[in-house]
Amino acid sequence: MPKTRNQAVPAVYLILKKDNQILLMRRQGSGYYDGWYSVPAGHVESGELPIDALLRETKEELGIELDRDDVHLVHTAMSGYQVGPIDEASGRPNDFALFFFGITFFVKFVAGGEIDFGGENAGPGIFFDSFEKRR
Repeated sequence: MPKTRNQAVPAVYLILKKDNQILLMRRQGSGYYDGWYSVPAGHVESGELPIDALLRETKEELGIELDRDDVHLVHTAMSGYQVGPIDEASGRPNDFALFFFGITFFVKFVAGGEIDFGGENAGPGIFFDSFEKRR
């Protein structure tokens, strides 16, 4: 049987911190968890570097331009789920499994920047208290 390679969909995520709060946005218009809160995120286009995808998505969804030097990589993860049914005889899926490769970045919000929540898949956003330990 020929060897099949994983096909991963790369995505970028932004943790945007302002004071002691983290920005969460209500998803809309994509059909994927619409109405749920999420950090700003988007897919990496073909031929695009993850950092460039983050800068583009932030501009599209929030209307702000980040300085590349203020962006810090904090986490990567790969997750997946099976798309097709399992073949009972072999125990393997009949169809491929879909994998997501997530790349998460952190940026401290710069005072004076105005956020515009008019993006295509970005609903209203709120800065929520972060889970940092208070001193």
